[in-house]
Amino acid sequence: MPVERLAFGSFRLNLESGTLSRDGELVPIGQKGALILGALLRSPGEALTKAQLMEAAWPGLAVEESNLSVQIASLRKVLGPAPDGGDWIVTVPRVGYRLVVQRKPAAIPISPDSAGPPRLSLVVLPFANLGSDPEQEYFVDGVTDGLTTDLSRITGSFVIARSTAFTFKGKAFDAKTIGRELNVRYAIQGSVQRAGNRMRVNVHLIDAVTGAHLWAEQFDRPVADFFEMLDEIVVRVSGQLHATLVIAEARRVGKSPNPEAFDLYLQGVAWLHKGQTSTCLQRARSFFARALAIEPDNVEALIGCAAADIFELIRFDASERLTVLAAAEASLSRALSGAPDSAGAHYFQSLVKSFSNRPEQGVAEAERALELARNMPQALSAKAAAKLFAGFANEAIECHLQALRLSPRDPSAHTWMYGIGAAKLHLGDYEDAAKWLSQSVVANPNFSIAHFFLAAALGQLGRIKEARAEAQAGLAQPGVHDQPVSRRR
Repeated sequence: MPVERLAFGSFRLNLESGTLSRDGELVPIGQKGALILGALLRSPGEALTKAQLMEAAWPGLAVEESNLSVQIASLRKVLGPAPDGGDWIVTVPRVGYRLVVQRKPAAIPISPDSAGPPRLSLVVLPFANLGSDPEQEYFVDGVTDGLTTDLSRITGSFVIARSTAFTFKGKAFDAKTIGRELNVRYAIQGSVQRAGNRMRVNVHLIDAVTGAHLWAEQFDRPVADFFEMLDEIVVRVSGQLHATLVIAEARRVGKSPNPEAFDLYLQGVAWLHKGQTSTCLQRARSFFARALAIEPDNVEALIGCAAADIFELIRFDASERLTVLAAAEASLSRALSGAPDSAGAHYFQSLVKSFSNRPEQGVAEAERALELARNMPQALSAKAAAKLFAGFANEAIECHLQALRLSPRDPSAHTWMYGIGAAKLHLGDYEDAAKWLSQSVVANPNFSIAHFFLAAALGQLGRIKEARAEAQAGLAQPGVHDQPVSRRR
């Protein structure tokens, strides 16, 4: 059996999942940081060249040496001082780096939670694309997304968020390993093959504790029956789990979207998931607009337009903030008039309300989203933001912690850590604020606002030199100097 976890000092590195913990608490170091630390741990006390470490983290790729330097600096920050008072990772002049461990770290087994995973906990792993056309990947991802959303409506269920599940995309994964890491009892795997206007979907329900296959079935349907097929799969899965299915928003109006508009909508979503750069947001908007030209009341495309607007605001790219907020709110109002039980529309409406100084309404919208989709970490984060704007910092912290539990590997996790740090700063708990904000910075060094809030926390603690360094790090992020002062608030 392969080594699962290595212990050194108060740290535990899980080599299978690439996660690090200290005294039982998760320490965010990122995928590249975990690969570099793993390489150093395999050669304790030995100097590894920069080339060796770069190959470990970026195999087969030519990358700038500065990328390694950034990762080493982040690891040093999160690991803190070694027992001798120095750094855990030391520089070896003209060679590279070594880890200050005299003997190979002890391998220890992963101890499962004594209570076991929650009874109805599951993860929908990214479905495989069996077609010959890689451009159909967006459609395959749409199947995975739809199942994740609908399965979260099973009464009493705990469904890992899509963002964490998709960190396993394209990788060889073992259901038992994933079950241990995410503390879930079931995993759903599958594949999709699309040929013109027809699709073939294979679905497997697996016991993530034992690895046993509980149920498998194949579905052949026209693409126009997409939602009916999802309903059927969810009903079959819920039957296998002996659960009662709650169908909210599932009986969508018409339930048979225009196939061309639906396809354009899925392509827009794929661009949103590629990143929140200006280019990605523009491409997403173009697909949503084309979908709406065909089907003006397409609820999902309206929500997609609002999402692109809100992501633009979060990036500080919107030159007319109030105009963009009004456009997003108008799109969401149209969506909710056609689908009042849309969890996604209520989630984005929560952000709009909070960003326009209506936090109480923001809380109400987030709570409505959670009534409809209880396993939606984004809605928890939106509720946290609204709670903090309204002055309820402790409640905001609890919401962010719940989001981290639902989606521990989420690409947005650094924003939730930042949110906890900001709430701690609001409460005057500067030590804890600095801890959480440091974790946010390590998880995403390019997140400028976390650097600024960390500088504030460190300043309150009298650590002026470190505070200045963090402020400078925040100002050094791309685009910060291009933002007008009025848009940096």
